[in-house]
Amino acid sequence: MLAILALTLTGVILGRWRRLPPGIAAATGTMIIAGLIVLLLAMGAQIGSNRELAAQLPTLGLQAFLLAMATIVGSLAAVLPWQKFILGTNRAQTTPAAGKPRGLLRATGYVVPLAFLAGILIGRCQLPGQILASLEMVTMIVLYGLLVVVGIEIGRSLDQLPVLQAAGWRLLLLPLLIALGSIIAAAGMGLALGVTWQEGAAVGAGFGWYSLSGVILAKLHSTHIGALAFLTNIGRELLAICIIPPVAARFGNLAAIAPGGATAMDTTLPIIARATDGETALLAFTTGVLLSALVPMLVPFLIFFL
Repeated sequence: MLAILALTLTGVILGRWRRLPPGIAAATGTMIIAGLIVLLLAMGAQIGSNRELAAQLPTLGLQAFLLAMATIVGSLAAVLPWQKFILGTNRAQTTPAAGKPRGLLRATGYVVPLAFLAGILIGRCQLPGQILASLEMVTMIVLYGLLVVVGIEIGRSLDQLPVLQAAGWRLLLLPLLIALGSIIAAAGMGLALGVTWQEGAAVGAGFGWYSLSGVILAKLHSTHIGALAFLTNIGRELLAICIIPPVAARFGNLAAIAPGGATAMDTTLPIIARATDGETALLAFTTGVLLSALVPMLVPFLIFFL
């Protein structure tokens, strides 16, 4: 968490001072897409190389997909009616410059699933242990680099910060609405899929943080639900990357934050920044931080105390 904050702040300072060469500033979009491809390849390879997890994909995959879609739809349904109230201005419905999300949509719509599937296939090829051990480090380095790039875009947009300051306490409604929408929708979908509403709600309370939510549920409840939480929240992250650009173009910038949940502070933050603007990216980052802080509290509460 501290590393994420420090690297994003570094990017903000670089972007605010505007000392970067024009070529680097203009290439941020390309850097983001290239970094996402590497992240997705590494993530897929890690899953493909995990024989136990890969064996569960056919049985848990559909359930995880439906739960992931439910959390995204629930988050959007909760946020959409409140966009104008949160900012107290029509600014909530603005979208990026014409053509910006369209190009990003073309890239993410095809690249995301292909890169992830390619990673799974690579992982199934019995890679040497040394390469597998380095995947996590590669993922971390690329993610940290992306956070600096996104920080640069936020820093270049800080002139618009008074719009967020004017919203005040209403900004806290955004993570709250995303959390409620995710949990309620996942609880309902869980019942439809044959698990209890508590199990569905706990899976949805991962908000995209697959590693932590999966581990918590595997230890407190069962390996089955832990694996379901892991796959569901990975699915939410991947689906969000594809969904965010068209959501921003059609429903507004604040709605673009909802699909990513907790990942709005890291993995999906670059996509939000490119599909919207630096001001929205700043709000996405703070929203993701707050949702991430809720995960270790809500997941055990929903599964253990209810």
